[in-house]
Amino acid sequence: MRTSALVVGTMVVALALGCVSGCGGSGSSTGPKTYPVTGTVTQGGKPVEGATLLFVSKDGKKSATGKTDSSGRYTLTTAKSGDGAVAGQYEVAITKFDTGGTTAVDMSDPKYTPPDPNKPAPVAKNLLPEKYASPKTSGLTATVKESKDNKIDFTLD
Repeated sequence: MRTSALVVGTMVVALALGCVSGCGGSGSSTGPKTYPVTGTVTQGGKPVEGATLLFVSKDGKKSATGKTDSSGRYTLTTAKSGDGAVAGQYEVAITKFDTGGTTAVDMSDPKYTPPDPNKPAPVAKNLLPEKYASPKTSGLTATVKESKDNKIDFTLD
């Protein structure tokens, strides 16, 4: 449990840093040029739906994220949806969290019971092997080229 919380915290910080470093818009003449990046994530020969990818540059200064669809396909975003990533070498993390099937709640329903404030909130469970949760332990790397055709696929254990 403690490791999962640490991983989630690390991912949140990494995503926040990516958002901050990406501010200013990809169309900005002062921002770095991005290149389209797409690909698929599979595990056991099947597409992984709902996985989040985090690309972190090896120098730690740039990041990009993506989320897989029902066919396991993703498109990376740096500053603007689908803009891709800055050219360079990246370490990659891939996670897929089960949030316990949370759904929208109708508080006007007479059967609604508010959550107990004395109980801890449920911790999301990573459904992929833990090694993929960190760019440093995943063993996954990628090179984004100065090209409009960066197709990077990942096959997980």
